[in-house]
Amino acid sequence: ALCSAPFFPGFLDKLKALVAFLRDSSIMKHFQRKLRDVGKHGVAAVLAALSLVSIAEWRWHTLGETTAALAPVLTTISMSFERAWFQNSADQSRLQRVCSALQSADWMAQFQFVNEFMERINRCMRWIGECPCHINTKEPCMRRGRRLHEARAFVTSELMSWTDWVEEMTVSQCGHVRLWQEFTAVIRYGVHVCNNVFHHLH
Repeated sequence: ALCSAPFFPGFLDKLKALVAFLRDSSIMKHFQRKLRDVGKHGVAAVLAALSLVSIAEWRWHTLGETTAALAPVLTTISMSFERAWFQNSADQSRLQRVCSALQSADWMAQFQFVNEFMERINRCMRWIGECPCHINTKEPCMRRGRRLHEARAFVTSELMSWTDWVEEMTVSQCGHVRLWQEFTAVIRYGVHVCNNVFHHLH
């Protein structure tokens, strides 16, 4: 569903650039030093603790891990980032994509959507592998993974229940009608694919 969305290729390109930038140890040392120079010791500590996997060759699970790790700190990074600190960076193309991402309301909205979408997909996968009697535990059970008959209703509810949030984030707050249309199309297509899969497996 995400791969077919018009916004996704550009979003992923900038996300890869940002992750590569934040995984570059020399750049991170420089970034943290500049933050401490202007008194932002807390932000420097946040960056020092940040751990990201490489998504140069991305997979669904690494996309989810990456957005989950970035989500709590992305706004802080965006508000503290100064392009002038990196004017001597060897990779100016990457720097341009990083700046474009951090300064773009559209890209930040795309990030929020992708992060929430991946969280909900992963939650659905965990739920399907659980059993009604041992929720959120790894205790062995003969009924574990046998919730297929309930899966269609659960996944539909899980994916469709946040459409109001999507509209609030895109239309009400930012006026991004086009993004709202693209995001809701991803949600509805995801539900459609899941329903087809469950229909054939049932």
